[in-house]
Amino acid sequence: RCRAIMEELARLLRGEPIEIDPYKGVDPNLSDDWKCFCCWERPEKLSTCSLCCIARYCNRACQKSAYKEHKAECKEYSDLFVTLQREEEKLRSLPARYFDTAEGHFWGILDTRDYMRARLGVANAIKSMGHFKEYRPLREKALSHYLGLLRLCDRDNLGVRMKVPFILLELNRDEHCFSFIK
Repeated sequence: RCRAIMEELARLLRGEPIEIDPYKGVDPNLSDDWKCFCCWERPEKLSTCSLCCIARYCNRACQKSAYKEHKAECKEYSDLFVTLQREEEKLRSLPARYFDTAEGHFWGILDTRDYMRARLGVANAIKSMGHFKEYRPLREKALSHYLGLLRLCDRDNLGVRMKVPFILLELNRDEHCFSFIK
């Protein structure tokens, strides 16, 4: 592999054209399948972390060996998710029924802002995990939260609109990205 790189570099220095595979619109690193968060293997069955419900492991040994690394992000995500659930329950218990009556105008209602911030925190955490692990399902989940936030607050007071095109490109949805920007 190093020899091939050195040969291409020598051709470039001599001014010879280099053959480059054209971009096919697909990220070869993005995986549709879940892999073990520790050994990166793809067994048929993976167990899920009971706290964050995101991390996947092929066996107990992998879960134990990855625990130190996973512990911080797991705690952060689970805390964010618990906060989101609490804020959603609080909103749904109010007589105003904001989810039914205020779609598109959430940010203008003070009662909804904590929910919006909590949902943004969850979306950002999922996006971060999806970026590091290169998993399509996590990026899809983050995209779903971001689009949900835009549906609830069409003025985009949280700056979500700037994140969506990049996730769409990462998911190889170039046409959707173009339509979203347009």
